[in-house]
Amino acid sequence: MTFYNKVILIGNLAENPDTRYTPSGSQVTKFALQIKPDKGSKEVYDPQIIDVITFEKDSHHQGRSLSKGCWVLVEGKIQTRSWKTLEGQKRSKLEIIAERIYPLKDEKPMRS
Repeated sequence: MTFYNKVILIGNLAENPDTRYTPSGSQVTKFALQIKPDKGSKEVYDPQIIDVITFEKDSHHQGRSLSKGCWVLVEGKIQTRSWKTLEGQKRSKLEIIAERIYPLKDEKPMRS
């Protein structure tokens, strides 16, 4: 059996992207994507905030061209990160590793 890890999300940036560099010099950009139910939908749920991460050369471009409130489509894969706090408690977090980000006002995709 083959497994497939693919996700497509549409939402607004809940914050401005944050671009940082790893000790080896690679660029990493992170932003929070807010997903809300459609206005005409009968579904009722609280807005979801999901962290999105992009790596390498395009992350700097994305960090500069996107800003809080931008409406985007994110295509990528789900990743779970786990760690222990200083108090020894186990924590985990779901993140999206972006492969492509499409600003919905523009037809050209940004690849990561």
